Amino acid sequence: MSAFTRTISGSNNQHLFHNVDLIVFLEGGSVSYNKQEVYAGK
Repeated sequence: MSAFTRTISGSNNQHLFHNVDLIVFLEGGSVSYNKQEVYAGK
């Protein structure tokens, strides 16, 4: 991982470099959510 992705500014702007609306980082767990469920606050 580069130093760029470790800064707040880098994290806030990372989606621009991947040409996506948002980036979600997940850790572990056995439950999956689709985009609509995430937007609904699940």
